[in-house]
Amino acid sequence: KDEGNEGVAFCGDVRKAEEVERLVKFALDTYGRVDCLVNSGVHNAQMNGFGKITEESWKDAIDTNLHAHFQLVHQFLPVFEEQGSGNILHFTTIAGTVGLGVGKQRHP
Repeated sequence: KDEGNEGVAFCGDVRKAEEVERLVKFALDTYGRVDCLVNSGVHNAQMNGFGKITEESWKDAIDTNLHAHFQLVHQFLPVFEEQGSGNILHFTTIAGTVGLGVGKQRHP
């Protein structure tokens, strides 16, 4: 902060629309605008082979790795459109393209 920088934290579940709505409000109330959305949340489903993954773990992975990214873009995009600018970055893991060995599933 001495050099003009500031960090803040927001705690919420980005898989839930109402939590993302709170995040958008928090960001706008704190900074007045948003220049960049970084989607970097990843949930590692059970990595014991696809045949052993539970339905609960599968749903958690889909909710975190896919649905949360949708929620964030869906709610920040109107902010970017109103501002006339904004950037969106999506990150994942290498497991999404190479898997984790024989019999292992890739991230959904």
